[in-house]
Amino acid sequence: MGSGVMSSSSLTLAAVRSGFWQRVIDHAELAKPRIVALELAAVAATAVACYGGVASGVRLAWALVGTALVAAGASALNQVLERSRDRLMPRTAARPLPAGRLHAWEAAASGLCSTLAGVVLLGWYVHPRAAAWGGLAWLLYVAAYTPLKSRTAWNTVVGAAAGALPLLVGWVAADGRKPELAATAVGVLFAWQFPHFMAIAWLYRAEYRAAGLRMVTVIEPMGKLAGALAVAASMLLVPLGTLPALLDSSHWPGWASVPAAVGLVQVGAALRFAFRKDHSAARVLMVCSLVYLPVWLAWLAFACG
Repeated sequence: MGSGVMSSSSLTLAAVRSGFWQRVIDHAELAKPRIVALELAAVAATAVACYGGVASGVRLAWALVGTALVAAGASALNQVLERSRDRLMPRTAARPLPAGRLHAWEAAASGLCSTLAGVVLLGWYVHPRAAAWGGLAWLLYVAAYTPLKSRTAWNTVVGAAAGALPLLVGWVAADGRKPELAATAVGVLFAWQFPHFMAIAWLYRAEYRAAGLRMVTVIEPMGKLAGALAVAASMLLVPLGTLPALLDSSHWPGWASVPAAVGLVQVGAALRFAFRKDHSAARVLMVCSLVYLPVWLAWLAFACG
């Protein structure tokens, strides 16, 4: 009898612990940690490059914490607003909200609290301008990009702007030095998102169509527009990506070879996708984009920092 009660209690405690950790995992998933990590790498690289070395460690740390919280809040609220559509797509149906593991109200509360905390930290410990840039990026992502996805294919432009603006938080953390370099970094991240998004939009075009999302590959299913946008943006990355080396004559021509090389590989993948328009070419383009950005950010921090 006693051992049975103890066994039952142990099972109940194990279930509680399992449930607790599952909720922790679900809340972390709301933040889209991989996207946040990439955003933070971009903010840090921009700060180091603009400062000409490692900026104030404390200020940069607060800039990264604040940016992470704002980005996590935006992702959570995006999923709250899109939960009904996420249920219709296999790639998103297992997320915490469409799967029913979290309630919409708690995800919304988590997202709002995270956003508010991030904006306050950016404004208090970095600079009010950092809070303004972070807040504007959040507003574009949640209030513009998210609802526009079901209305117009131009949503990609708005989403790309929302993804690039947080780099200006890094620039502010670097005391606003080298604004031309910060503008270049924003331009690179803005352009980079088009080949990356076009590859994803092609791979999941059937799911986007079923969910009623107006992606480029839905309004023009032959892929001509998606291919053209991927090629044009990839070609733009070549001069934009090498511009930091041109801004400092001491870095030319050797330093420019790295961004030029990865940029040309990106162009080749985009051209292959534009001509073939198949899953294989789209996956190669997506992989190339995922290689390009970390390599370019590392080069930016090392070459200009």
